Amino acid sequence: MRARLKSTVQTLSTHGKLGSHRIVEDGTRTKSWRGRLKICLIYPHTYYVGMSNLGFQQIYGLWNDMDEVVCERAFLPEAGGEIRSFESDRPLRDFDVLAFTLSFENDAIHVLRILKNAGLALRSADRSDDDPLVIMGGAAPSMNPCPMERFVDLFAFGDGEDLVFEIARTLRASPFLRHHRERQLEALLEIPGTFAPSLQGDYPERPVPRRTIKFLNSYLTKTEIVTSHTEFSDLYTVEVSRGCPQRCRFCSVSYTEASTRFRRLSFLRSAFDEGIERVGRIGLLGAALSDHPELLDMCAYIVDKGGEISLSSLRVEAINKKLVELLVYSKQRTLTLALETASPRLQEIIHKKTSEDSVNHVVETALLSGVKNLKFYFIIGLPTETREDVLYLAQWVKRIHETFVKVSKARGQIGTLSVSLNPWIPKPTTPFESCAHVRAEELQARFEILMREVEGLKHLHINHEGWDTAQLQSLLSVGGPETAEFLIDCHEAGDDWRSALARHSEMVENTVYRAKSVGERLPWSFITR
Repeated sequence: MRARLKSTVQTLSTHGKLGSHRIVEDGTRTKSWRGRLKICLIYPHTYYVGMSNLGFQQIYGLWNDMDEVVCERAFLPEAGGEIRSFESDRPLRDFDVLAFTLSFENDAIHVLRILKNAGLALRSADRSDDDPLVIMGGAAPSMNPCPMERFVDLFAFGDGEDLVFEIARTLRASPFLRHHRERQLEALLEIPGTFAPSLQGDYPERPVPRRTIKFLNSYLTKTEIVTSHTEFSDLYTVEVSRGCPQRCRFCSVSYTEASTRFRRLSFLRSAFDEGIERVGRIGLLGAALSDHPELLDMCAYIVDKGGEISLSSLRVEAINKKLVELLVYSKQRTLTLALETASPRLQEIIHKKTSEDSVNHVVETALLSGVKNLKFYFIIGLPTETREDVLYLAQWVKRIHETFVKVSKARGQIGTLSVSLNPWIPKPTTPFESCAHVRAEELQARFEILMREVEGLKHLHINHEGWDTAQLQSLLSVGGPETAEFLIDCHEAGDDWRSALARHSEMVENTVYRAKSVGERLPWSFITR
């Protein structure tokens, strides 16, 4: 069903990315540089990870839709060597603008490596007017830019669709400012949602708003470039919603987005048709996917047109027999549910309630409809969580496992029940933003309680994200401008962030493991919705 990639073969040079591997892309945009604003869009991770990011792909398409702009891409190399642009194999210093998309906090470490590789000073204050302008957007800095303030000239907060046009047009309209960085930044600060630390300081007097696209049907957000060298190589991804109405207290989406918006099926049909033609399998993306009023209609449309569907994790109440049948028809044999916690007490606190009876019903419906495997996501270390809550989860897992095995055996096939535990991370803007992160030793102790309780159960797989990487993420999530010193130390140690965390233990203690007092000024408090 998957369409063949039709475009030319791009060969990545030995200067970076994937070494000499040959990359086939469908949708690459190439332009002459003559007379155009030259932007290098950078994802601070490998090509494989960066090209799996839909927001990165969308910005690439939007900038290249502007005739006066040429936008190329660059990524973190998997091996050593100079980082050069993918499309024309040029050094990063040749561009007018280096635009970073930072979706995940831990990739901040890679930004410094890329700046150094490009021959630029790490601190923006040490760069000359002849250096490219360094700008940054994405989910992480839109929540808290402070750890990156020393390295970035301009931040863009919130939805990027209008911002990218306004930034490019401001720079294009004032070519005489090319070698006057301060004047460039002053012009760009006229755009709502922008922040220049060198001119405004760490805590601007005037609030800076996150930009929000009110009418989501004004833009299609879909895969621009199809390539087999991504995590979702068999998917053509389409964003169908933005924001979330659930207001779960651990999740930033409801608190950074001003509203929940859904794209209509009538608007999305052209993207679905294109995806079926180019790839065959459509991935629907949206934090509020379960709340989309046309979810079942969208899935049915894609299947009726000869395509297949793939859905990310769903809320229990969104799942019914018809939806499961469409997933099974699309060869999706694993159903994923994000439950976060089994404890009724914690469900009340985090504002996400799911009854055990409803989960059991979904398990039975899914297995009887042809689903083979089930995967549940939980959060460990939520604020106020106790070891008793973990014991409750263990008993819950045993009861769900009993249902899973019983129904699977009756069907004559048995797959795997997977439980994935992710450490809670304090997120700016959420009601839990001031809470302390749980120490690694305690997280491990709670995990061991769970494992002892479920020991010996077959067809059950339990894993967890790293406790140490969670510590790093927490620091970069809620750290202030002083976090820059940790990032520089980490960079100078060859990106050995574990040893850097140990050297900056006092900062980690104060930032990660200390609950903030009521009324304490938080570094990101100047950003508003």
